[in-house]
Amino acid sequence: MRRRYKTGMPRKCDKTTNKAEPLDPNVIKRALNEAIPYRLDLMRQCIEHCPAQTPKENPYIETGVLTGRLLMEFLGLKVEKDRTLKCGTNYLVVDGFTDDVKAPDVGGAFVELSELGEDETEMLGEFFWGANKACAHFTLDSGHALEAGLIKDALCYIERLVRRKVPGIPEI
Repeated sequence: MRRRYKTGMPRKCDKTTNKAEPLDPNVIKRALNEAIPYRLDLMRQCIEHCPAQTPKENPYIETGVLTGRLLMEFLGLKVEKDRTLKCGTNYLVVDGFTDDVKAPDVGGAFVELSELGEDETEMLGEFFWGANKACAHFTLDSGHALEAGLIKDALCYIERLVRRKVPGIPEI
């Protein structure tokens, strides 16, 4: 028997049209005033501790990298196996429901690849690939280029994208 775990916010989502029911206004308010600022703060803490000087600082780095990857998906960005950045706006739908939240759900917009310069596109592709290989999946000797400079540059740029594409996020 397959066990189903209830999510805190399931909403109907049509997998064929990729359309989810609107979020409750209170959920949107909480996302804009709490959840997104919290994640931006996690990225800032990562930047402050990067490169890690002690093993105790490593969790800041990993948390910040995973948060940057999460916010890229929130903004509608993913990466191909060849490290090429692409649009990835689909919800994860199980039995007709999703608990994914995307930028348009909270009054924002997805990032279009045409908005990004060539250098930014390459940087974000390398970052997402590195985040997959270094943090999101258990891999060894994957050849990712996730180093302090890339992490800092990508996280700073991701924060700018979030603030540009999602109005109403308070400064923290």
